[in-house]
Amino acid sequence: MGEPEIRARRADAADVRTLRRFRCNQGGWFARDVQRLVRGKVASAVDSIDPVHVVLFERGREVVAVAAFEIREADPVICDLHVVAIANEHQGSRVNTPTGRHPLVRVVLDTALDLARELGATRAEAIVARSNARSVRMLLREGFVRVRSFDRDYDEYIARLA
Repeated sequence: MGEPEIRARRADAADVRTLRRFRCNQGGWFARDVQRLVRGKVASAVDSIDPVHVVLFERGREVVAVAAFEIREADPVICDLHVVAIANEHQGSRVNTPTGRHPLVRVVLDTALDLARELGATRAEAIVARSNARSVRMLLREGFVRVRSFDRDYDEYIARLA
């Protein structure tokens, strides 16, 4: 029988507790920043009128990843990609999809960007820690380009959504 497929769904108020316990802190200081973001602002956004879209990725009943983004109110063609977080025990994993076996992080990013496209976005922006080599490689592989330094630790990336 094989492993259960990954299922994506929008988070709701019943998921706040799960998000507040989500663990994705392996890999450096930037991973701890992402975990704080998921447990704090992302979890709070689920149970509020906040315009952030939070998507959970589950295998069976286990949340294996989280993505959060919002469509800019002042410029609705821009998607601000806030977070793509993979649970510690699933980092580096590959999953079965209808098009073959792919890295979980790619499935999460592609799904979030597909949802942003459905909402009218034609461009995505992300801020990533300069020292987070895995995330930088993932963004570049997915068509993002570095546009500028955001601050002393982070860089800004942009991608056109076709």
